[in-house]
Amino acid sequence: GATAVPVDQSGTSPVRNAFSQAVLGMPVATAVQYWQKQMFEANPLRPPVVKGSDAEVIAFVAETPGAVGYVSKATALPAGVKALAVID
Repeated sequence: GATAVPVDQSGTSPVRNAFSQAVLGMPVATAVQYWQKQMFEANPLRPPVVKGSDAEVIAFVAETPGAVGYVSKATALPAGVKALAVID
């Protein structure tokens, strides 16, 4: 029931590229354009916070209630951070 707090990786991240293609079905540039449009339409939606690495995403998720992010499959997760598998 809590509000989700999404976190993205940088626009140049291969992990973000793979996530955008597999989950969002669009390239990173299209997703960025979507969020830019939302910000200019007086919409209460705001783009996800952007972090520069898997480690930064994990730290944000661990410290932020309701946070959800994505990291590379091989990344080890600390206690308290749960993984959800995305199957394409």
